[in-house]
Amino acid sequence: MMIIPREVCQRPEAALEREWLVTNGLGGYAAASILGANTRSHHGLLVAALHPPAGRMVLLSKVDEEVVVDGQTSPLATNEYEGGLHPEGYRFLDQVRLEGMRPVFRYTLPGAVIEKTVWMEYGRHTTYILYHCLQAGAPVDLRLTPLVTFRDSHRETQGFAHWHFSQRPVHDGIEIEAYPGAPAFRLLLEPPTAFQSEGAWYWHFRHRWEERRGLPTREDVYRPGSWWVRMRAGDRIALIATAEPLEAVDRDYERALERYQERQEALLRQSGLPLDHDPLARWLVLAANQFLVSPPGAAASQDVGYGILAGYPWFGDRTRDTLVSLPGIALATGHEQAAAAILRACARAVDRGMLPDSLLDPARQRDFGGADTALWLFSALGAYLERTGDRALLREVYPALEDILRAYVGSARRRISMDPADSLLRVGEPGMTWMDARVGGWAVAPRTGKPVELNALWYHAVRSLAAWGPQVGRPIAGLDRLAERIRESFNRRFWYAQGGHLYDVVDGPEGNDASLRPNQVLAIALDHPVLEQARWQPTLEAVTGHLLTPAGLRTLSPFDPRYRGRYEGDQGSRDTAAYQGSAWPWLLGCYADAHRKTYGDPAATRRLFEGLVPHLAQGAIGTVGELFDGDLPQHPGGAVAQAWSVGEVLRGWLAAAYPPEQHEDP
Repeated sequence: MMIIPREVCQRPEAALEREWLVTNGLGGYAAASILGANTRSHHGLLVAALHPPAGRMVLLSKVDEEVVVDGQTSPLATNEYEGGLHPEGYRFLDQVRLEGMRPVFRYTLPGAVIEKTVWMEYGRHTTYILYHCLQAGAPVDLRLTPLVTFRDSHRETQGFAHWHFSQRPVHDGIEIEAYPGAPAFRLLLEPPTAFQSEGAWYWHFRHRWEERRGLPTREDVYRPGSWWVRMRAGDRIALIATAEPLEAVDRDYERALERYQERQEALLRQSGLPLDHDPLARWLVLAANQFLVSPPGAAASQDVGYGILAGYPWFGDRTRDTLVSLPGIALATGHEQAAAAILRACARAVDRGMLPDSLLDPARQRDFGGADTALWLFSALGAYLERTGDRALLREVYPALEDILRAYVGSARRRISMDPADSLLRVGEPGMTWMDARVGGWAVAPRTGKPVELNALWYHAVRSLAAWGPQVGRPIAGLDRLAERIRESFNRRFWYAQGGHLYDVVDGPEGNDASLRPNQVLAIALDHPVLEQARWQPTLEAVTGHLLTPAGLRTLSPFDPRYRGRYEGDQGSRDTAAYQGSAWPWLLGCYADAHRKTYGDPAATRRLFEGLVPHLAQGAIGTVGELFDGDLPQHPGGAVAQAWSVGEVLRGWLAAAYPPEQHEDP
C-alpha cells in the first residue's frame, strides 16, 4: 500500500503535481490529480477508447461533491479555474492511498469521515466511484454533481450557451448524448436515487499542465444536474459511469469491487514472483499490467490481438516500445501467451525487412520510421525463448527473421543498409533511431551514419539467427563469419580512445560523433555483447560519471554545451531537452544489465534502482513516467506512465534481485 499523507494532500502546489491512473485493458482509463482537479486535458473519470485501443474520448470529466452535516456544508471537490482553486475540498483530504492500483481518498469533515474509491471494470468502458461513510454523528447529505463533456482527449471543450447535452432517464440514472448521433453514455447511481436535472455550463477550468506545454489550457464542461443522497455511518453508494450498453453493466458495485481486487491478486500470483517482501516488484507488476491491452471479450487464442500501449495518457502502441518493454510488461508478469501473440503479430507485419511504427493503428502501419525497430524483435524473441523454450513459435516466425537479415544486408527502406566495407549498418536519413524527436523539420538528434546501438542490435541479431537456424533446420551459411566481421569492425571503428568510451555515431555527415550518450550501453547489455570485454569497465565508468542519475540515464553529458537539464517550455523546447539531457528510466534496465555483467555484483546493481523508488510517489503515483529532468531534483515530464520505463525497470530489477541461477529452467 502506498500512502500520500495529509501534509502533502493539503498543500495544493505539491498535490496538484501528483496524479492517479486506473485502466481497463482496452486503452481506456480514468485519471486526475490526487485532489480531484483535472490538471490535463487528458484527465477524466471516464476516458473511453471507443475504437479499442484507440479513439480515446473524455466523457465524464469529474464529479463535484459536497457534504452537509448538521446544516454545515463542506466540499470534497477541488477545481482549478482561471481565477484559482474553488471549491477547496483539499482542506479536508487526509490521505490518498493506493490499494493495488486503486486510489482511495479519505476526507475528514466536520461531523463525518468519508472515503472515495475509484476503479474500472476490466474489459469494459465502465468506471465505479464508491463513496463510503465511515463515521457520522448525524445524517450526512451528499450531493453529487457530474460534469460531462464529449471530446477527443487531446482537445479542450469550449462550451456555448445554446449547446445543451440531451439526457433522458434510464433505470438507476440518466443517459447522455452530446449531440444527435454521438455515442451515448450513462451515469447510474446505486442504490437508485432521483436525479435532479438542471443543464448548465461550468466555465473556464484551467489545465495547468497544458499551460506548461504551451497548449490551449481552458476547458468548459456541462452540468446535467445532480443527486442528493442521505447517508449514515457505514453506508455506501456508487456512481457508475459507462459507455457500455445497460445490460453489460454490473450494478452490484460490491461484487464489481471484489472482482477488481481478485484480479489484482491474480495478477500478482501470475507473475510467479516472491512479492510479499519486494514492494518495488509488487508495484511494478501491477503497473505493468496497465499497458497490456486486448480486444473486448478476447478468448484464449494465439490469434488474439494483444498489444502493449506505449504510455498514458496520450500514447497508443509504438512497435519499438512494444518490443523493448515486452520482456518486462509481458514475460516478467507471467503473460507468456500475450507475448507470443505480439511476437506473431510482429512477424506478420515485417515488410521488406522492416516493422511498421504501430501494430494496432492502421493509419501508422504504413509508416516505417525506426531503423532499429525490427532488430529489437530478436531481443524480445530471445527473452521469450529463454523463458518458455517455445521452439514451435521460433519455427513460425523464423522466415520473418530471415527477411529482416536479407533486407539489412541489402537495402531496407529509408536508406538503411549494410556497408560492405565494414559490415556495419548505416542510416541515410535523420531521426530514425529512438531519439526521433523533431522541432519543425529539424531533427533534434539526427544521428545519420552508423549509430552505436543500431550496430549493437545488428550484431546481436546476426548472432541470434546463427544460433536459431540449426534449431529449426534452416541454418544460414556465413552468419558466424558475418558476425565476426561486424564485431571486429565495431571495436575498431567505435572505440573513442581519447574519451574512454564509444562514439555515438561513426561515419556521420561531419565524421565521427563523440557525444557522450547512453546508447552505447547496449554494446555490453545485450545477450550477445559486441564490445570486447576489456572495454566494458572504462565505457561503463564514463557513462556512470556523466549520465547516471537516480531516475535514469541522461541522454547527453551535462558537460556538453548542448545539454538541457530541464524538460520544460513549449513543444520544441521539451523535444530538444528530451534528447539533449533528460533522464530516461527505461535506460536503467540495459545499464543495470551492463553493470551486473561488468562487475558481477548483483547487490550493487540492485542499489541502482533505489533512487527511483521515491519517484513512485510523484507524477502518477505507483507507476513510472516517460522521463525526468536531467538536473536535480528531477521533476517528471512527458507521459505520466510509460511502458518501457515500467517494463525495463521491472526486468532490470528482477535480473539483479533474482539472478537466473536461483531459478529452475522453465
